[in-house]
Amino acid sequence: MNVAAGVYSTGTMTADNKKYRVVVPEGVTLLGAGADVTTIEGAADLVNGTAAGYYCGADAVACVRLNANSTVRGFTLTKGHAPAWTGSGSGNWGGAVVAAGVDNVAYIIDCVITNNFAGRGAGLFGGTAIRCRFEENGVATTGVDIMQGRAWNCIFGNIVNTGGSSLCSVYQNGPYVNCTFYGRGNASHDASIDFTNIWNSVVVKTPGQNVKVVHSVTTSAASYCGDGSVSMTKDQMMLDANYAPMAGSPLIERGDTGLYYTKLPAGMPEALAKTDFAGSQRIYNGTIDIGAFEYDWRGDFAQQLRRSRIEVVQASESVVTNGVDALTIPAGSSIEIVWRPLRTGIHTFRAMPVGEGALATLTLNGETLVPAADGVCTFVGEKDTAVTITVTSGGNESAVLRDFEGPGRLMLVFR
Repeated sequence: MNVAAGVYSTGTMTADNKKYRVVVPEGVTLLGAGADVTTIEGAADLVNGTAAGYYCGADAVACVRLNANSTVRGFTLTKGHAPAWTGSGSGNWGGAVVAAGVDNVAYIIDCVITNNFAGRGAGLFGGTAIRCRFEENGVATTGVDIMQGRAWNCIFGNIVNTGGSSLCSVYQNGPYVNCTFYGRGNASHDASIDFTNIWNSVVVKTPGQNVKVVHSVTTSAASYCGDGSVSMTKDQMMLDANYAPMAGSPLIERGDTGLYYTKLPAGMPEALAKTDFAGSQRIYNGTIDIGAFEYDWRGDFAQQLRRSRIEVVQASESVVTNGVDALTIPAGSSIEIVWRPLRTGIHTFRAMPVGEGALATLTLNGETLVPAADGVCTFVGEKDTAVTITVTSGGNESAVLRDFEGPGRLMLVFR
């Protein structure tokens, strides 16, 4: 179900004796025009609620109720409130989204969840979040952004300081995988009988109690670190203003790729499973990075040759950089290179087979390119007119792309 850009702040539907702007039926996807232009607003209860309880009350309106296998995608979800601010019953659950009782098979994707309030789970109660940003939500007790849910490639920012006893971004269940936690409040807090699993994540805040922080990087003391985790300062992490790793960051290729795919929601489209928070390729250089963002090395491999400019525009996740002068392309993987000659004329590169096995497939602007016996490939290039060369390793071969083979030349070696 497609929803046009706009702010949706009127009308209510009832489920679980609670009021929502919209209830999404089982198996239905509610698709907004993008979180920057499509907003669902809940409402505070200014009659029954109080300022101390952030105006949660019987007539408060949450944003969305999800049912099994339903999805809300591409929205800003804001100003949602739960019916109750205190207590342990369902009345205090969920300010923005409630997906209770569906065993996490309900999804919020590419959403911004901000300025929502509840006793617990102000952002999401139950369900699964993918590529979402949580910011400035508040609860009375614990589990500010997600309670009893899980998340992949999400960002958890500042928490509203409501004075609660255990203010934290996520509470119970999980895992919370390749996420980034920063700002006010703890990352998590859990009951003594349970643990919250945070994997492959950047934690620029205190992890909290009873948390398994695995293959992650945290600014907190080393005592919080589980298997594969380390403690370091934010400066040592080398993060940009968006908390994404910069070139040389120790977060790059530091994660556990297997943990990322463990418990991945069944049936998640590849376009979601294999992209980071920004929608870019999730894995480069064969190993996943830590945090919600993946470092993209393709720009680092743009080369200025004597007679041309070359850049890698596509690379399979298993393509591996070998220092600054080569890329290894394993069997079945591919790269795509854009070559912009600085002069008009004949240009060459060499594709050299080494050992036995099938040579990789080469194409030039989509046409098959067959090297000569000595491996030399020739084409006529126009000045400043891009040509696209695609290389796909075949058989049991792997290819190594080298930037120089003599002045102003490119060499491909198949191994």
